[in-house]
Amino acid sequence: MNLASFASLAPPVPGLLDALLEDYPLGLLILDHARQPVWHNQEAAIACAVWNRQPKGADQLPLESHRLVVPHALSDACQTLPFGGIPGPTLQHVEVVSAHDPGLLARISFLPAEPESFFVLRLDYRRPRADRDRAVSPRALAVLGCLTPREREVALRVRDGMSTAEIAGSLRRSPFTVKTQLASIFRKLGTRSRTQLAAMLYG
Repeated sequence: MNLASFASLAPPVPGLLDALLEDYPLGLLILDHARQPVWHNQEAAIACAVWNRQPKGADQLPLESHRLVVPHALSDACQTLPFGGIPGPTLQHVEVVSAHDPGLLARISFLPAEPESFFVLRLDYRRPRADRDRAVSPRALAVLGCLTPREREVALRVRDGMSTAEIAGSLRRSPFTVKTQLASIFRKLGTRSRTQLAAMLYG
């Protein structure tokens, strides 16, 4: 089911869209014709903060970010899309990769609607990623949705084949903290090994 389908369900049940998409493991952001935020989930606030280089430590996420500031690169990219149903050989979506971190990716689409149309942005800050262009499978999204943002950081590094020491160094956490988070991940997902976890995220 796409975002438009979700939105069509929202009026009869107030807050349904928010409830369904708040815990989606990727950032979702909707902008109006003036490229101002109309709706976003917490993951989008985190992704925008990372894009705006707000984290205080290298490769760490600003998990307490509550104020969303749309990065200029993303706002500018919206202008390359047709708005208002303008016909012609133009893109219906565009992808933008951060200039300072290739692990930050945004896919921006134009969503025609009445009486007003919108830009829909899917923000992804999975890093590091050797397979940046590989689409995330529904199964992997379901797995990531079971984890906290900090656990997702660890799980995706396990997927990339990093050791506990490498993960700890990358995230500036102690190896003990990473091991504790791994134990929590295994418990939540019912898996017993890094290999099984990686397979679930590649599935």
